[in-house]
Amino acid sequence: MSLVKKLYQPWFLFRPRQLFQTVARAARERVQGRAATPVEIVLPWGLRMAVDPAEAIGRCVWLTGIFDLSVTEVLYRLVQPGDVAVDVGSNIGYMASIMAIRAGPLGRVLAFEPHPLTFERLAQNVTRFRECPRTAPISQLCAACSGSDGDAELVCPPGFPSNHGLASLSLDRGQGGPRYRVRTARLDTLLGEVPKVRVVKIDVEGHEFEVLHGATEMLATRRIRTVVYENEEGPQHPANAFLRDHGYSVLQIGRTMTRLVLAPVNAPPVCPPHDPPSYLATCEPAEVLATLSRRGWQSLRHRLRVP
Repeated sequence: MSLVKKLYQPWFLFRPRQLFQTVARAARERVQGRAATPVEIVLPWGLRMAVDPAEAIGRCVWLTGIFDLSVTEVLYRLVQPGDVAVDVGSNIGYMASIMAIRAGPLGRVLAFEPHPLTFERLAQNVTRFRECPRTAPISQLCAACSGSDGDAELVCPPGFPSNHGLASLSLDRGQGGPRYRVRTARLDTLLGEVPKVRVVKIDVEGHEFEVLHGATEMLATRRIRTVVYENEEGPQHPANAFLRDHGYSVLQIGRTMTRLVLAPVNAPPVCPPHDPPSYLATCEPAEVLATLSRRGWQSLRHRLRVP
């Protein structure tokens, strides 16, 4: 990618301040070398977070202030004050931070991360988020959401040290790396007493169908309004059919320079080449489409306006 294309991006065009920060950080790195320990940054919505510039997700947030702008914007718009939101595969808590600042003190966020070392970093960031009185309480649990309650083997591929989001319960994705025995639990079990969940975000490296199967009761009773999930397999992924069978409308998530784009599952891809392919399923399509159809990037505002 040319330098012009790297700089001609929404997170720089709509947040010029971020461009200066990025240039300064890159210049400092050339002189001093890459930071060996996590560094603390301030996210666009004002929360402090520690990231590792040597790791893929951490580096993206460190240099641009954003990770996966399309999903960031979807969560930012859909989660409202007082909501319950769930982050499945929370990693170090980036998406959970969006949910927490949007849900506010009367809301609630549940974050699940099974990898023990990544969970430690998540817990440290949750402590930082709690310092802001505008955030929802965040409950974090070191567990993998799946189709059954019990335990399973979490496997890490050789590329895990450079991308901490690659650990998976899907054996075909994790051969050759460290393995951990982790707790598994169904969302039906974990959320049994929650009457309504606004958004469940799922990023679990190929284990999406099992996570959804573990939420069959909540989906059947429409207690989950919207599911946002990464889907590398495209239109034929069984998760798409599973959600449609439960009465949910399923759409691709993508973006242009100035706005979100939602498209039918079988339409040509609308996701930019370097973004993770993600989908949205909702039981309230008219309201969700109205919320997401406005131009602009609300998540990139310098100052967050909490309703």
